[in-house]
Order: sequence, then structure tokens, then C-alpha cells
Amino acid sequence: MSHHLKVLRAACLTSERRASWVYYAVVPEALQIAALLDLDSPALAGVTA
Repeated sequence: MSHHLKVLRAACLTSERRASWVYYAVVPEALQIAALLDLDSPALAGVTA
């Protein structure tokens, strides 16, 4: 799980620690870029991170 969070944090998540909890949020600009790139396109179907 921590590996997946590391990849997501590097790509499009911000985090904020409050006591023993960590809250994550998606960076809005990352969603806009993903929409522009159309990451669901068939050309990228076999590509993995």
C-alpha cells in the first residue's frame, strides 16, 4: 500500500498530517492535465507505471 501511495503522491496527491492521521487530496491541476491527455485512450491501454 505504501508503494502505491508513494506513486500517487509523486503524481497528483497532496498530504497533510494531523496528529496520527494523514489526509490526502487530489491536486486539481493534475486532474485537468489528465483530462487533456485523455489517459484512458486505447494507445495507452498497455502502459503501466
